[in-house]
Amino acid sequence: MRLINLYIFFQILISSEISIDLITTNDIHGVLQEQTAYFMNPQYPPTIIGASGLFNYMEELKKTSNQDLLLLDGGNFFQGSNFGMHDKGQSMIEWMNMLNYDAVVPGQYDFILGSKNLQNIFKAANFEILGSNFNCLDCFSNVKPFIIKEISGIKIAILGIVNSEINDLVPESKLGEVSFYNEANALKKWIPEIKKVGADVIIVLTSSGVPWDRDKVYQKFIENKDKDSMSSYNAIELGYYADEVDLIISGGISKGYNTAWYDPNSHVYTIQNYGNGTSFGHIKLKIDAEYKKFIGIEYVNNNQASHTLFSDDFRPDKKATQWINKKIDDIESVNFELDNQINYINDEQNDWDISSINTKDGLEKGITKEEMMEAVHVGAAIESGATLVHGVQMMNKYDKLSM
Repeated sequence: MRLINLYIFFQILISSEISIDLITTNDIHGVLQEQTAYFMNPQYPPTIIGASGLFNYMEELKKTSNQDLLLLDGGNFFQGSNFGMHDKGQSMIEWMNMLNYDAVVPGQYDFILGSKNLQNIFKAANFEILGSNFNCLDCFSNVKPFIIKEISGIKIAILGIVNSEINDLVPESKLGEVSFYNEANALKKWIPEIKKVGADVIIVLTSSGVPWDRDKVYQKFIENKDKDSMSSYNAIELGYYADEVDLIISGGISKGYNTAWYDPNSHVYTIQNYGNGTSFGHIKLKIDAEYKKFIGIEYVNNNQASHTLFSDDFRPDKKATQWINKKIDDIESVNFELDNQINYINDEQNDWDISSINTKDGLEKGITKEEMMEAVHVGAAIESGATLVHGVQMMNKYDKLSM
């Protein structure tokens, strides 16, 4: 009899919870196709199935879920590959429309062809563009500070916060009038506004990035007596001030973590996936059904937040694969002009993502062998964008001279 009562009590507890599936991506860099992961194992490289694996995964998930999904991206979505760059990001917008993204926050590399280009390709987006910390009111079109999405009677607020270091990382010639203010100040300004409209759950979607060694970086931040007056905050530093936020979803750095970061001060969770089309995030949001309060997160698939798209674990969607392959096959030339002087990203300011250090420097900074190898992979994907730029100029010059 006691066992029966315990079972009934347990079922009551379960029935009082609402579970919402959340899918996240970040730092895709226009890499959708299947890839051989030499950066993981040069001798026996595994196969990463690519974005069609995510497409199929989501289609199967929709069949078993009795509610809407949340699909969010943390920025840097098109630069870094021929696929992403050949039409200035338009094909990536088309792909994200196919997956029915809910919202995206811009990252630094999304400005590589200028803020006007980014605004132009966003016109075709069927999802929301979020950014609450723009300094200007009308210099970037169609952007919203936050949105509210209601799922199973729960009002979920998604607040977009752009990496404020973009002011230094991207040349002024590419930003134009666009600039961004402090991430923590964005929280102070917009959280009260979000609460006014009755949000039950608050998610921050940011491109500020979870750093390579989050534990050491956070400890150094905590010990900083001037932390409250810092000009910019990465995602876990921002979490320190996010006591009224339930979850932070980050992009901006291609380093991922399989588990969420939990801030002991604010009790907020922060997640970030590996980039370059290698992985995606999937967790469940747990919400009290009666009081509509956030309880926590639940891992799925081997108790992890981030999942690598290995061919052994995921199946591709046939139609999605055909669409990707056709797009790639059709990339015979690129028909846009670029500035003669290549200065799309301030390279000397970007050593936090593209490794510009040698082995000795890396060891002195405490970077592991695995992290150095991942940096090579990240750098290769990002630098391919610059290589494509040179290739575009060469082909355009050739066409003019051969006429």
